[in-house]
Amino acid sequence: METIHYSRCRVIPTPTCLAVQLGLMAGTERVRIELGDYNHQEDRLWMRHAGHAKAMWARAQGASTRLVAFSGYECSEPVYVRDDSPIRTAAGLRGRRVPLPRVPGRPFDVDREVFLKPLSTCLASAGLAMADVTVVDVDFDREKRCDMEPEATHFFEQAAHRFCIMLERGEVDAIVTALPEETVANLGLRRIYDSREDPAPRARGELRTVTVSQALLDEHREVVVDMLARLLRAEKWAARHPQQIAGLVERDLGISPGLYRARGLDFPGWSRLHCSPADLALLAERERMLRDHGTITREVDIAGWIDGSVLEDARRIAA
Repeated sequence: METIHYSRCRVIPTPTCLAVQLGLMAGTERVRIELGDYNHQEDRLWMRHAGHAKAMWARAQGASTRLVAFSGYECSEPVYVRDDSPIRTAAGLRGRRVPLPRVPGRPFDVDREVFLKPLSTCLASAGLAMADVTVVDVDFDREKRCDMEPEATHFFEQAAHRFCIMLERGEVDAIVTALPEETVANLGLRRIYDSREDPAPRARGELRTVTVSQALLDEHREVVVDMLARLLRAEKWAARHPQQIAGLVERDLGISPGLYRARGLDFPGWSRLHCSPADLALLAERERMLRDHGTITREVDIAGWIDGSVLEDARRIAA
């Protein structure tokens, strides 16, 4: 029996969340599926359904991988200041202090990238760059969570709590985080930017990618096709039961309803798999953004990385 390590995001919803909660991710007589958050440094046969940044970083490092599908969504990623702040718009962030999470010891800090993206798009909306602000590093201890229960307090809520305290104390000038309306009112905060209102597609859209090791695709393509077909079945379930999605994801990730509302998640939207020219164009923009930030130092051949035929085969099976 082959063992496949399947990494999945434990912070932001993906179709894998639904598939797990619906009981669609069990192994077979030939394949044992081990869910978790793996580095895959010593794995030959693996899949990963999570944010695009880490997958692209690994590809730029020379990892032998293929991207076989996307999921994505639009949500609210706002920037707040205190109500008594002189900062009125994104342009006012020049020279100001903004906190970002940092997890020491990681070769790639995926949690930092989650917050870096909305900050960079906020700055870009005013013709600014990361060099125009002072980043205040806020260290977090984030254990690897291999097939474990979700954290007692979701990471977004942990970060929001610490950032709000820093803003209240005057240690920073603006924060990038989604907050419930009652928290914004109680703390006397004012929103100066929201990614959902940004006309730039790279600001509004967020990509999750399904990547696999080249060895798995070469030696067990049928397994990859089968796994995507399971995610497509979860997608079909979501289309029929849109009102039940939130409860399953809350149970899987530990995200509170208040955080859902604050981020304005489109539940049926992020439960879909796709691989379109628009996805490739957005990923190419993100690749340029990562190079601009210095997150990756080598250009990634997007077209040569993607194999859309796997998802096409999966659709025929799941039909």
